[in-house]
Amino acid sequence: MTVALRITADDYGIAPGVSAGIRELLDAGRLSGTSAMTTFDLWPMEGVRLRPFTKTSMLGVHLTLTDHAPLGPMPKLAPQGRFPSFGGLARAAWMGALDETEIEVELRRQIDAFQAVVGRAPDYLDGHHHVQQLPVVRDVVIRLMRERMPEHAWVRTCVESMGPILARRVGVSRAIAFAQVGRALDAAARAADVGTNEGFTGLYDFSPDVPYGERFERFVRRVGEGTALLVHPGWRDDVLRARDTLTAARENELRFLAGKEMPGMLTYANARVATRADLHPLPSAAIASEADVAPSGSWGKRS
Repeated sequence: MTVALRITADDYGIAPGVSAGIRELLDAGRLSGTSAMTTFDLWPMEGVRLRPFTKTSMLGVHLTLTDHAPLGPMPKLAPQGRFPSFGGLARAAWMGALDETEIEVELRRQIDAFQAVVGRAPDYLDGHHHVQQLPVVRDVVIRLMRERMPEHAWVRTCVESMGPILARRVGVSRAIAFAQVGRALDAAARAADVGTNEGFTGLYDFSPDVPYGERFERFVRRVGEGTALLVHPGWRDDVLRARDTLTAARENELRFLAGKEMPGMLTYANARVATRADLHPLPSAAIASEADVAPSGSWGKRS
């Protein structure tokens, strides 16, 4: 059988060009979905533009605790109104210096912002710089998955076995490091009966030394059902340049993902782009009605 590969784009909402590029790929059926950064002022406008994809695409929240501004006051983590770098957040997490309540309040705000604009619950949660895997943050994420997310929802981890990492020879040290950090979240998700991906791929150093298509061909080797493939496509613009250092690589990925070579590589790998219908259980009646449901304060709570 053909493997349903979850190809999801990070950073929707960070800049207009990134959002536009991701929507182009969603419309062309080249992505399974995207995770949105709901902390930016552009989110309400960009979020509305995701509504045509609510029935077919996996739409998630890209939980943000690094580099940018929080949605609300966070006097301990962001006393100057700006999150720390990933290194600063990671040090605080491993040293037990994060305030769990403060983290939870902010992540709830980000999920609420998604639902208020898109009109339904997210299908998955992940994190900017993979922060969902860090100590304390992962405990909050599991709790939110249990309390706030619908039955079909999943949380992304970077966990994968050593064999595929070594075989593809792309971003090996980075992939090993994030896989190791993700094991605690993966174990917690399974213990709490929370859905997650069954494999992960897509990490690299974003250098232009190797064409992205060559990396993609390695990413899709030996993938199994439920594997999540991480991508960062988008068009460059002035907003992106002001907010992020990752610019040129986004256009390289976008051009490949929109091009003629990608479908053939997936076919050769016996894989296809997963859709929202591949998430189970996801009753067809729910797909038909969700987009018309007005936002509410609670949804999909597990028993």
